[in-house]
Amino acid sequence: MKNFIFINDTSTQNNWGCHSTTFHFKNFFLNNGFIQKYVLKLNTLHNWASTHTQLESFDLLDIDFVIVNGEGSIYDKQPKGLNMIKSIKFLKQKKPELKILFLNSTFDLSTPQMTNELNSLKGLVDIFAAREDISLSTLNNHNLSPNILQPDFLYEKINLNHEQTEDYIVIGGNSNYYRGDRPTYDAIKTYTNLVNNIPHKVILYSSDNSDVNFMSQVAKNTNSPHITINSHNWEKAFDVLSNAKLSISGRYHPSIMSLCGLTPSYFISANNCKMEGTRNYFYNSSQNFSNSHNIHNDIPKIVDWVESTLLNYETSVNHIKYKLADVDMLLKNSKSTILSVLSFDNTK
Repeated sequence: MKNFIFINDTSTQNNWGCHSTTFHFKNFFLNNGFIQKYVLKLNTLHNWASTHTQLESFDLLDIDFVIVNGEGSIYDKQPKGLNMIKSIKFLKQKKPELKILFLNSTFDLSTPQMTNELNSLKGLVDIFAAREDISLSTLNNHNLSPNILQPDFLYEKINLNHEQTEDYIVIGGNSNYYRGDRPTYDAIKTYTNLVNNIPHKVILYSSDNSDVNFMSQVAKNTNSPHITINSHNWEKAFDVLSNAKLSISGRYHPSIMSLCGLTPSYFISANNCKMEGTRNYFYNSSQNFSNSHNIHNDIPKIVDWVESTLLNYETSVNHIKYKLADVDMLLKNSKSTILSVLSFDNTK
């Protein structure tokens, strides 16, 4: 059992998180001796006709299993998520003996369309792997099993011996702003006020093209440095974010990049449950969590968190380190479980 189809290669997107998580996710299988025969990329999954055409071209004769990189696609009624599920059913119908692994995924079921489609996979998937505890609860509530809690593959970058030497705070954008399927919000005004109320060096970042316009204006308004998806690849961005003194962000993978360097972090809700679920790995209170559309009211709360965390910085970093060790072990265990599903037990 060696050959696989990879569904949802997100490296086509101009987004640090998409590049970094696909890199680590795919390499896990390649480094363990498996062979990628075919791939469905995210830019294809947005359209079912294109997806179906590509699926029809796959010769399944020597294909043993399908790995689905769910990522942040299973929420609302996103076409990319719905088409992932349709792809699983299409391939399983053509070759029933295929093993299906639905991994590295958020599962946020807020619409009948996505709920019904995901429920239609019962009995077809050999393992579901949720990236955080809220998604795992969703799987359990809908009796979607077998399932495991599997931290995002980007946590491969954890460095428990990282030494913090920089003094800047990073502030990232959010997938909930300036899009047609979310309430309008003046993020430029809000983030300008936020930065102006933080009496420390701030580096702004836009990890996705959709953040560049509004964060560029915030940078101009506050005279703050601003790194973007166009100025930094994900490896260079990781160096900046993992070395930050503190992180304030509504961006999922960039927040993980900071956490991997033991950076205490403040979380802002995003387009699904992923930010709250990530917070739950490290903190059990709402002291460092805000709704994306309530930042204007929470600026005093965020500033208080910054000052109290800096005042107790060593304790805060040690707390992250302690929790990261648990995440690191959980990821190792989940990888072993994934390989056992494939009857292959040599974790690399």
